[in-house]
Amino acid sequence: MPQVVTHEKVLKDCEAEFDEFIDRMGLLGEKLGPLLLQFRWFNKCVIQADEFFLRLRFFLQRLKDLPTNRFVVEIRNKAWLDKRLTDLLREYNVTLALKPSTGSGRPEPPSSSKQNGGYRRCVRVGLLAERNVSLSNQQHSLVIRQP
Repeated sequence: MPQVVTHEKVLKDCEAEFDEFIDRMGLLGEKLGPLLLQFRWFNKCVIQADEFFLRLRFFLQRLKDLPTNRFVVEIRNKAWLDKRLTDLLREYNVTLALKPSTGSGRPEPPSSSKQNGGYRRCVRVGLLAERNVSLSNQQHSLVIRQP
């Protein structure tokens, strides 16, 4: 997903950029894998959690009308990785990607996700490619598939 959508505009007033991106990705046809919405870490001056979740819900509502695309969300604000997020992603059948921490190299999924969904390992290379990989390498992300 273009950074203008996720970093600069933070899902607000980004319809033109998003539509252009989806049109271009559509050229990949059946080779198109899941599309990653990768958000940077936001401080309170940029956006509060409540406002972010409102924007995300509105954005995901629009995504559900796109039949051929699968989406993955990666959020860097650790405090936002909670039941509210997993419930929202589950409602729209969106996958949660977790970036490995710099310490142990293994991310800690939200407890509600751990109990309510299995894990699928994916390699992140621009877009996510569905492949089984070892989580021992810091370059890999753990992806939680919601039922």
